[in-house]
Amino acid sequence: MQNKNLMLLWTGKLVSALGDKMYAIAIAWWILEVTNSPTMMGLYLLAATLPTVLMGIVAGAVIDNSNLKRVLVVADVVRGIGITVLGLLYLEELLTPVWVFGITVVVSLASAFFNPAVTSIVPHIVPKGKYGKANSLIQLVDGLAKVAGPFAGVAIVAATGYVGAFFINGISFLLSAFFEGFISYSHTHSIWRKRNENKWNRSKALINDIQNGLQYVLSNTRLLNLLFYIFAAHLFIGALSVMLPVMAKFVSDDNLNLLGILETVLGAGFVLGALLLSRRSEETFRIDALPKIFIVVGFSIITIGVIAFFKSLPLFLFALPVFVIGYCIVYASINWKTFIQLDTPPEKLGRVAAISALVGDITLPIAFALYGFLLDQFDFVLLSVISGMLLIITIYMLNLGTRRRLAPARA
Repeated sequence: MQNKNLMLLWTGKLVSALGDKMYAIAIAWWILEVTNSPTMMGLYLLAATLPTVLMGIVAGAVIDNSNLKRVLVVADVVRGIGITVLGLLYLEELLTPVWVFGITVVVSLASAFFNPAVTSIVPHIVPKGKYGKANSLIQLVDGLAKVAGPFAGVAIVAATGYVGAFFINGISFLLSAFFEGFISYSHTHSIWRKRNENKWNRSKALINDIQNGLQYVLSNTRLLNLLFYIFAAHLFIGALSVMLPVMAKFVSDDNLNLLGILETVLGAGFVLGALLLSRRSEETFRIDALPKIFIVVGFSIITIGVIAFFKSLPLFLFALPVFVIGYCIVYASINWKTFIQLDTPPEKLGRVAAISALVGDITLPIAFALYGFLLDQFDFVLLSVISGMLLIITIYMLNLGTRRRLAPARA
């Protein structure tokens, strides 16, 4: 990694992602331990994603008119302070689900600005022709964190209790902000300075920017096709976050360790996918590969349910479909991020990145709440099999419709 700016961004994300995965293990188990309810777990995941969804389009417009490095630093500082406060509350024995949900909303709002800003800053710090490699390396962070984070999270909780994971995650976000502060980035888009006559003009300008971003997305047929696939896939893949902790409790008495193993295996799929894709040229990233990827995910979800039915089967059989899902997720993510970076004018990239993420993420709160409720009502095995089948059918129908729309009209 010879690009200093990319290295700083990559290092900051790695540090915060490792802390975040440790925290994810700890907070998921704390919620299940305190409430003993998959529904509460689903509501927590709802709180972690819904604010990002609601703020997404506005955040994209702000990002396109802001210093991207400053956006990254401020977002990480807010997230770091929020999680550190959770650790202090736990130490004082004041931590309740209400506090967890409230601070989670604040962290989620900061993430609404951070995530599109990462996608937007890549073309400013990486030469054209290397966007795909840069995106692969950035996605590698998530994979490495998923591999190391769960085991580290289990170890930290065992050694220090939940408080250790809380403080480590809070500090990791602050360290990430520190690294990002050294990125050399020239901010030349000064639209806010030109529109600072009064707050009313700035508000009108912001609304106009949001409308322009939406119009650009709606007029781009290839981008719309991509968003249809992402929307459908997230509805079912998002349920995995709720299902893995429940699956761990369903198939094993040592459920905390099994959850850590499954999360690690999911990360291993991320790592392999990111490493393989980092060797490919940008010309090989094809949006029409997404339907096949998501159909593979559907079969993998079915396989999880079938294997879970036989609780006595070896662990690697449970891990294999989870690994495949991790590989497919990172493959799809790198494809769409590279596509929008190549296909979108730089001055619109923040809005397009935010809208693209919004279309996928808007289904996640629905999936979290829905599957949290369904897992309280129905058998885990049955729900997994039905979910996988529905994903396959949905993607097949979308692909069929896309081909018909793009087919040349008959004379």
